[in-house]
Amino acid sequence: MRSYHHQALKVNTLAGNLKQAIEYQEQSLKLVQELQDNWGIEQVLKNLGNAWYALDNYPKAIAHYEQCVKVARILNNPRSAIQVLKNLGNACYATNDYGKAMTYYEERLQLARELKDKRSEEQSLGSLGVTCEALGDYSQAIKYYEQRLLLARSIKDRRIEEQALASLKVACYALGDYAKAMQYQE
Repeated sequence: MRSYHHQALKVNTLAGNLKQAIEYQEQSLKLVQELQDNWGIEQVLKNLGNAWYALDNYPKAIAHYEQCVKVARILNNPRSAIQVLKNLGNACYATNDYGKAMTYYEERLQLARELKDKRSEEQSLGSLGVTCEALGDYSQAIKYYEQRLLLARSIKDRRIEEQALASLKVACYALGDYAKAMQYQE
């Protein structure tokens, strides 16, 4: 049954019928809750969060993602938690709740470091930097971007290195440190 609802979500999502996909996922959620299938509950909550996010209904997305993270912790599934914490941070950022976004991004960063997940670590550092900029804290943004730059260089990811340099340039410019901004441009 769960497989049917998972496939229905994919078909309806691809067809652009997110409302129908949400209905199927809500039915799936009831079923997996009755079965006490925590793995299924986690997946369905994530699907519902993603669907609501796609519809720009961030409060509903946040509610489902928060439940999903709780289940991921119960299941000791840090890989899933890393992904959902990113989604949670992004949804909070979209609602201008930058403080909450910072909390979720910081938690994701900590988990990524524990798991030695360099990709999630660099993404978290970038998200934290952007959120600090939104808060007007350019000095802290620079600290996150500098860490991201070092990480990009250590994993030899030229694309991320260029993004980190561009972010550093913008943040330094916002602080009025034009000389340092020019250094990052070179």
